[in-house]
Amino acid sequence: MITQYLNPNTNAPLGEGKLWRQLEGQDIISAGYTMASAAGFGRGLMRNASDKSKLELFGSASGEFMGVSVSSTDVSTDGQYSAGEPAGSVLYGCPAVSLCEAVSKGDTVRMRHTGATTAGYQDWGFDTAKTGASATGLANDTTTYGCLVTVDGVINEVSIVGSAAQTITNLVSQINADLTGATASFEDDDDLIRITSDSTGASSSISIQDGNDSTDEDLFGTLTDANATVETAVAGTSATSQLGQFCTTAVAGETVQVVGAKFESAGLNGGTANLYLPPNVTITADE
Repeated sequence: MITQYLNPNTNAPLGEGKLWRQLEGQDIISAGYTMASAAGFGRGLMRNASDKSKLELFGSASGEFMGVSVSSTDVSTDGQYSAGEPAGSVLYGCPAVSLCEAVSKGDTVRMRHTGATTAGYQDWGFDTAKTGASATGLANDTTTYGCLVTVDGVINEVSIVGSAAQTITNLVSQINADLTGATASFEDDDDLIRITSDSTGASSSISIQDGNDSTDEDLFGTLTDANATVETAVAGTSATSQLGQFCTTAVAGETVQVVGAKFESAGLNGGTANLYLPPNVTITADE
């Protein structure tokens, strides 16, 4: 069903399964789509991977772009769709879009597919190249080794039997067995063991202290070729941008370029700008 509005300023709610068209060429489609999860107005959308009848915030560099979330032909960013609601999306035209940085008219159009919220972590490195198969240097017997890992302010005591952690891969597995709310990993390219909080935001943090409150031997201080001290902890950060928001600065692994689109007006960080969307755009990942 296509409805032609003689008044281009008509503000009409969407009905599921209908295509609404304004004379200026702005198409809004619901066409049976519903929201897989909540989505604020003015955000980029993509098709849900597991249920093609649903849309969600643009959260993957390879996602199928499905336009900009809107509430009606009079686009605004003062609300959102809830999960399960019929989805209205501008496929082409000139919707108002939500910005996560200031833009100028004519700027290159990009969109966030990764939120800027980050997790806290801390590293303990090695002074020579290592692989997961490298020997840890821990005694291959019942000797126990330990450390304390404070995760988001909560202390985790790690205690490992040497015979169970003869390689770095096995060591990381044993560390994870004693962690709650964090994950240890071996970063092969950087030759280090990293412990990362499972949470994100300003309260996300990790602090590693070699040795523990038991009688265990120091864990990291015993590892072959381990650095003498832990690296400076990196705190988590709160989100300054969200999935599907629009911007102009490329961030590798976090933004895509919407080729063919252009900003028709300037806008401030946290505000809106008018975006020209042609009938066909190309999504290119920033790498």
